[in-house]
Amino acid sequence: MNSPSATQQSYPHQNDPIWSRSEKLIARKAFDAALGRELHEVIQETQKMASQIQQSSDLWDLEHLPDGTP
Repeated sequence: MNSPSATQQSYPHQNDPIWSRSEKLIARKAFDAALGRELHEVIQETQKMASQIQQSSDLWDLEHLPDGTP
């Protein structure tokens, strides 16, 4: 098994793009915005489910997200 020498210009993920600083900042902003939208939706759905709790056993319904994942 051959391993690349430390002096080669090789790294494990050679096909990965090299991002500039500005590209990384743009990607981070886009990711954070998308995450914020998704979390807002989860919060809204959770609040809706919580408002419908009638008895203690209904609390278990909050364990599962609307898409069925725990």
